[in-house]
Amino acid sequence: MRNSTTSLSKNSAAAQTDFLSSASSVAASIAAIGDEQIYRNLGEAIMHQVWTALPDGKIDYINRRALDYFGRTDEQMLGEGWQNFIHADDLQPCIKRWQHSLVTGDFYEIEFRLRRADGKYRWHLARATARRDGRGKIIKWFGTNTDIQKQKSAESALRQSEEQFRSIVETTSEWIWAIDARGVLIYSNPAIETILGFTVKELLGKSFLPLMDESERAKFKRLLPDSVEKRCGWTNLVCCWRHKNATLRYLESDCVPVFDRDGNVAGFRGADRDVTERKHAEDALRSNLSLLTSTFEATADGIAVIDLNDRIVTFNKQFVEMWQIPETVIRTRECSEIVKFIVPQLKNGAEFAAAAKKLNVHPETKSFYLLEFKDGKIFERYSQPQMLDGEVVGRVISVRDITGRRQAERSLRESQERYLQLFDSTPHPMWVYDLETLRFLAVNREAIKHYGYAREEFLRLTLADIHPPEDVALLRGYVDEVVAEKAEKTRLVRHQKKDGTIIDVEISTQPIEFGSRSARLALATDITERKRTDAALRESEGKYRMLVESTSEGLLQVDQSDRVEFVNQRLCEMVGYTQEELIGADWTKLLLDDEGRKFIEKVNERRRRGISDRYEMKLKRKSGEILWVIIGGAPVINHEGKVVGSMGIYTD
Repeated sequence: MRNSTTSLSKNSAAAQTDFLSSASSVAASIAAIGDEQIYRNLGEAIMHQVWTALPDGKIDYINRRALDYFGRTDEQMLGEGWQNFIHADDLQPCIKRWQHSLVTGDFYEIEFRLRRADGKYRWHLARATARRDGRGKIIKWFGTNTDIQKQKSAESALRQSEEQFRSIVETTSEWIWAIDARGVLIYSNPAIETILGFTVKELLGKSFLPLMDESERAKFKRLLPDSVEKRCGWTNLVCCWRHKNATLRYLESDCVPVFDRDGNVAGFRGADRDVTERKHAEDALRSNLSLLTSTFEATADGIAVIDLNDRIVTFNKQFVEMWQIPETVIRTRECSEIVKFIVPQLKNGAEFAAAAKKLNVHPETKSFYLLEFKDGKIFERYSQPQMLDGEVVGRVISVRDITGRRQAERSLRESQERYLQLFDSTPHPMWVYDLETLRFLAVNREAIKHYGYAREEFLRLTLADIHPPEDVALLRGYVDEVVAEKAEKTRLVRHQKKDGTIIDVEISTQPIEFGSRSARLALATDITERKRTDAALRESEGKYRMLVESTSEGLLQVDQSDRVEFVNQRLCEMVGYTQEELIGADWTKLLLDDEGRKFIEKVNERRRRGISDRYEMKLKRKSGEILWVIIGGAPVINHEGKVVGSMGIYTD
């Protein structure tokens, strides 16, 4: 920004020099004229104020253009009367410079403000040169005054604009940066010290690649020349960086290319946001969901979750396979249709239909039912309420084939992981608002795009205009609190777009001086979709966790080294150990003999290849007793698709 503003300043100065070049030679041209009447006629014809002075500095001639400007007569302006029209702050420097030229004969040049006839002051450039006789003695001074008010105003506006936008960039909490085409950092705002711990001085002139984690460097070495070739930047790119204290930080980056005068990509400018906490939260949610989903699909029971409207919310494959439910029936998600399909297969079909109807009326009831099929199969069906925040939201049905004839015909496969995508597809909106009036002073393009207002509309609004009417009463108190703290403030609020849409927003603000006004810089992150998604994930996790805790079989999850990571209470009861004794221990040493450990080594080799299976084996209880179990095992796969352990379902 500084470089571009400097360029504009140089252009403005050049324009001013061109504009004044002709005027700067007027006095010299007049001085070269020998006939006084001729140069006075010329002085009346040109577009500048023209004057002459005696060797002692007193004015003896001033042209009509100057008299019209001051609104005075010759008598009022001649001699030293001109000094009465110079701004008080400029008078002494002007007189000092004029006296110097009178004594030395040096060319006279100075800028000062002259009062116009209407009382307003305008900037002028005064220049004068001396005429000498044959012996070199000064016999006359010839001068001009040139109006430079427009140039001075342009310079002032340019400096003010540069300061305003520099303050925005320097105070934002996002890392604003610029690199050349090789990746060398040529600009950075101070936010880099907060985000990565390095000062701007430590990084300028150096490649940013060493700051990135080793896993990211190869990707960026390919991305940078590719972006130069394609003449484009990137959006919402999350990369891993290494903080000065050696910890890892995740930054989300947006940038655009910068072109030189020949149209070639000279580098990139961009903004990065610290999303480390968000990244960790996403990874944790995915890990938990992966664990629960693996458990859900690995169990030998058929499980279904039914809502209060008697519709199936979710189910595992085993549920469909055990009942042999056709796809056309399960697709309806209606429990009544599934009951109609099952009843003809049962010996006690009418009784089962009545029990299912009663359970639908009283979902809070825990129940057990034995189903006998006409073909000889026998199922146990368990039902218990599904609780969320202390309220019944449905029921969980668990069905087990106790005849052994309908055991799973194939290995359970890991279900597809559910990935969470936070709604943040564009750079965040930013604005500056006046602390007293709450009126918007400046807005960026993303604010215009996100909220639907044109820039002119936005600058006529106040903060209250983008809040829902019912939230406006709280706004002034929040702003007063921000002012009192005189520091960065982050708060969750609701905003209303031009089309009436209500969105949840995380607002981060910092104090800023905008021109002569006390203002606040605001960064808005739309978290509407993220809040909805987080709620859905929590609800999903609660449902799956309920399934894990409600199963009547033992559950055991181990890592690649056979160390126990998770065990449910049922398995503890089966083997006689507490959860504290099992977590972190090598389960093969606690529960298996030598023969069992050799067998598990073969099983683990299959598991590392992602293969699920079922097998019988004996376990050693803590008491020394032998326990025979059927184990349904499946690999645990992380969000990168790697096998990180296994989950086992233990049936006594």
